[in-house]
Amino acid sequence: MTAAWLRFEPPAIIDTLLLSLSNAAAPCALFAMGVTAALRPLKRVPPELGYLVPIKLVLHPLLIYIFLKQIPDLDLDPVWLYSAVLLGALPAATNVFILAQNYSVWEERASSAVVVTTAASIVTLTIYLYLARTGLI
Repeated sequence: MTAAWLRFEPPAIIDTLLLSLSNAAAPCALFAMGVTAALRPLKRVPPELGYLVPIKLVLHPLLIYIFLKQIPDLDLDPVWLYSAVLLGALPAATNVFILAQNYSVWEERASSAVVVTTAASIVTLTIYLYLARTGLI
């Protein structure tokens, strides 16, 4: 904050280094979160996943689609509609596991949810992308 307040501009080589490091921060964090979740053993699949996975991967995107189509006077470009539904169809994020681990609650279930929804989303996302690409939805 002091550097910004003083309008300090580092030499070009340091600025380039800092820019490279800042561009690498998000991918490295995602990789680290993925490795942390992947290293957790999947001892058993919790029974809750039997209904949570279909809700997350099928019902959630379907509700987004229905909701957005029902809004009157919303002249939404199909690209935006499909993008919104696609975001809803993505698997459970790794941050669910990170939060569970942080609060020491539901850790095994959260990591199982991430792994199972990621694996199942290979099928559901492929179907969704096919339906969107062919104009069937």
